[in-house]
Amino acid sequence: MINFIKIRVDRVLTAIKGMFILIFSEAAIKAQLFFITLFIFLGIYFEISLNEWIIQIFLTGFVLSIESLNTALEKYKGTLF
Repeated sequence: MINFIKIRVDRVLTAIKGMFILIFSEAAIKAQLFFITLFIFLGIYFEISLNEWIIQIFLTGFVLSIESLNTALEKYKGTLF
């Protein structure tokens, strides 16, 4: 059981390390994070509803996930040719 937990923690730490590498190395992710931050401040300013916050959080995660997948595919394609 302890080994199972150790493996899971190691995998989570590896994922977090990869996230930071992505944030600091990709201009597209930096641009997405800029606009996400802008939209958060605009949401606070315009006092959007709880449902709108939920939608914004969901779409933020979706955009970052797709952008990360796109970056991974571009890197993979670069290794093939």
